[in-house]
Amino acid sequence: MVFQQVNLTIAYAGCRKAAITELDSAIGRWQIILSDTIN
Repeated sequence: MVFQQVNLTIAYAGCRKAAITELDSAIGRWQIILSDTIN
């Protein structure tokens, strides 16, 4: 049972990291688009 809990925690951390990375790249793209529009 404990082992299963650890696996879930690792999987959750992996998903969270992927989501944060995805969000970062999306924000980066928007910043480029916005700065192009302003300039």
